[in-house]
Amino acid sequence: MTSKNNKIFIDPILDEVGRLVYPVHTYPSSDEMEAVLRKVPSRVVPVIFLPGVMGSNLRGVGDSQIEEIWRLDGVSSLLGWAMKDARERKNILNPDLVQVDPRGKVESNEAESGYFRTRQERGWGEVGAMNYGGFLGWLQSALHDLSKKPSSEVQLHRKQAIGKQNLELDDISKIKEALSREEVSLSYRYLLPVHAIGYNWLESNAKSAERVSEQVDKIIDEYRASGRMCEKVILVTHSMGGLVARHYSEKLGGKEKILGVVHGVIPALGAASAYQRMKMGMGQSGIKGSVANKILGQDAEEMTAVLSQSPGSLQLLPGSEYGMGWLKINDNGKEYSLPESDPYKEIYTVRDKWWGLCDERLINPNNTSLESRKLEQDWRDYKLNLTVIVKPFIEGLKNCYNHNTHLFYGAGISTYSDVLWENIRRYKGVDYNEVDTLSGRLEFSELKKINSGSSRRIHSTSGSSLENPELPQTFVLRDPDVNKNQANQGDGTVPVHSARVRPGDFLQSGMSI
Repeated sequence: MTSKNNKIFIDPILDEVGRLVYPVHTYPSSDEMEAVLRKVPSRVVPVIFLPGVMGSNLRGVGDSQIEEIWRLDGVSSLLGWAMKDARERKNILNPDLVQVDPRGKVESNEAESGYFRTRQERGWGEVGAMNYGGFLGWLQSALHDLSKKPSSEVQLHRKQAIGKQNLELDDISKIKEALSREEVSLSYRYLLPVHAIGYNWLESNAKSAERVSEQVDKIIDEYRASGRMCEKVILVTHSMGGLVARHYSEKLGGKEKILGVVHGVIPALGAASAYQRMKMGMGQSGIKGSVANKILGQDAEEMTAVLSQSPGSLQLLPGSEYGMGWLKINDNGKEYSLPESDPYKEIYTVRDKWWGLCDERLINPNNTSLESRKLEQDWRDYKLNLTVIVKPFIEGLKNCYNHNTHLFYGAGISTYSDVLWENIRRYKGVDYNEVDTLSGRLEFSELKKINSGSSRRIHSTSGSSLENPELPQTFVLRDPDVNKNQANQGDGTVPVHSARVRPGDFLQSGMSI
């Protein structure tokens, strides 16, 4: 009889086409050795991660494809952007001149090599290591724990690992529809390799969804070619990646290949912070925030130069489902709330208004002389972008969710639910009911940055008995205040009311959380 010490446990390895094989060697019969082959599930469910905006690495196209454009290996890989002005940003971050870069930093793990292709081959290099590297490694570790027997002590290992290690939950027992022991045991009958799919976050999310469709087909086909059973995938998304996933699932027929979707802080109805950042830059505070502002865009001049030509980023704007009146202007007690019925007509394509989304003079920093014919063409291109690409995508996703959707969101950080412009100056004897604030003339000097930060200096027409009929005013874009408005809670970008969707959407789509 063979003793336990004479047993040799053999793990599988992958051959050149991805098939699982066992490297078994013979031993003399006198050694009484027994080879034990670790059984591996033959069924595969790829878990595919889709990152948020700015979360994918980008490189050039054509002859420039060797060039690194946007690489998220670490802060040092982005520091060069702190020195780039609006003109350089516009010329480099052109959606037509960049593509996904798969060469990003990836931490390898030999423990997975006997079961899956390398992490690089599974697309991890397409997404930012500084944003997602740790999360992807943790997720794969939680889902690939075949060495742990699903005994009574570890039956709920996967659920508890996810709940305790990566989410700040007050009480894990409060997780709705928690997995049963039987369900967790069933999961051990599948291999769950983690893949990542990056996308060009500057172009339309509809185009990004097309890339996801192609990559999902490729992933499934590769597992099938290796002799394993693979029919559907699980999608895990972050922020804007959720919009890409929804379009792929419901507009491109991807739902037939999706087992389920988990959305993390999805801007389901849009995010008012997309307006705020285009008007004043990132606006983050503190030392780290100051560095982030320099890298990502510190004012409206740098942001508008890029975002005005980037439909993907503009598709984060609040759509009609977000609700009306989220843009507020307070002029010493006289209040305005926009939009009243259509954010595209009333805010996003409003021209020559200081509170409109896009200042035409900041669209193209290459037009240094502000030549009128070029200004006109740039505005037409921007408006066409909004009306033909951005609006149809946003409005076309109404009530479009995969039938098996789960989501989670953040609620502990001050976040723009509404955006407030407030007049910080007051003049005695002025009847502000007679001041035409919405039509105020923006003060615009040769130094464009004077009106591209968090404040706007304008001159409004006044019907009061002042000697000067034009009243100088200074409006400041206020930070969100949770104490004054509990709706201003979220993850710092997406407010709770947008990330958790609405009860009616859940009922129509049969979703759960």
